[in-house]
Amino acid sequence: MPEKGQTASGPLLAVRNLTKLFGSFAACNAIDLQIEPGEIHALLGENGAGKSTLVKMLFGVLAPSAGEIMWQGANVRIASPSDARRLGIGMVFQHFSLFEALTVAENIALSMDRAVSLARVAEEASRLSRIYGLPLDPKAHVADLSVGERQRIEIVRALLQNPQLIILDEPTSVLTDAAGSGPPFRDAAETAIGGAFRPLYQPSSRGSAAHLRPRDGAETR
Repeated sequence: MPEKGQTASGPLLAVRNLTKLFGSFAACNAIDLQIEPGEIHALLGENGAGKSTLVKMLFGVLAPSAGEIMWQGANVRIASPSDARRLGIGMVFQHFSLFEALTVAENIALSMDRAVSLARVAEEASRLSRIYGLPLDPKAHVADLSVGERQRIEIVRALLQNPQLIILDEPTSVLTDAAGSGPPFRDAAETAIGGAFRPLYQPSSRGSAAHLRPRDGAETR
């Protein structure tokens, strides 16, 4: 399995005939997708269409029933989120995984290398939140934050892991209009293209993306 930061020929990510069955029900059937470095893609579909199932396979939360995943030209098996992060794939889930009794910085630190001090985590989180227009107070307790502010924590936490590809599962659905669809959030995507990571958006109805690519013969349900 290629490690994070390794280079190889071919697209950043490609999937071929990716399928997920739950019993006899095909949640995703023969999905083909290819993402080149620097591209932004969006997955569009109604609720229950299989969008989250697809991205969870890419992040190692669900195991595919069939098909293959290629990362930087190499066939990989992503058996867990740890495998995905090791490759350089980050994900922000639609539902939060935060501890209300802890501060913003403490929640972020739980997913970081233990060698990184809490003070350093707080400093970097504050810096990134300003750069991407998603302001956060690292010392604030999660219990005191709004739903939109909690989603910002999830986004900044993913960014701090320095992914090469970031998957956002409807990240703007709980943000305010200003944070979810205005210039700061668009600027974040544009900054990302020039930097280390490439977003794969699964947008809410307010979202936008640079590339919308339907795949002939592919089905989600």
